[in-house]
Amino acid sequence: MTIVIVFLFVAVLVSALVGAACVLEGWVATKLWAWFVIPQFHLAPLPLAIAIGLSFLISVYRYSPAAPEKESDWKPLGMIIAKPMLLLGMGWIVTLFM
Repeated sequence: MTIVIVFLFVAVLVSALVGAACVLEGWVATKLWAWFVIPQFHLAPLPLAIAIGLSFLISVYRYSPAAPEKESDWKPLGMIIAKPMLLLGMGWIVTLFM
């Protein structure tokens, strides 16, 4: 019984983290769209749901190299959070030169 509870807890935790990562990537995409695409091409704002769907679509075709044999368990979690925030920060810096 205890193993089932631990498994369910881990499954719920992983699902919540993946969901939060999807929303974070979508939010970053909407911000970058608002900073760069709307002023240049005069297009409509990108809704969050569409941005999340586009990130799913792009991830299907994005190359992902095979993981090395020895990888930390925390590295993928850090990349889920760090990558979108790094892109957002770099995009914000670029807006300072516009």
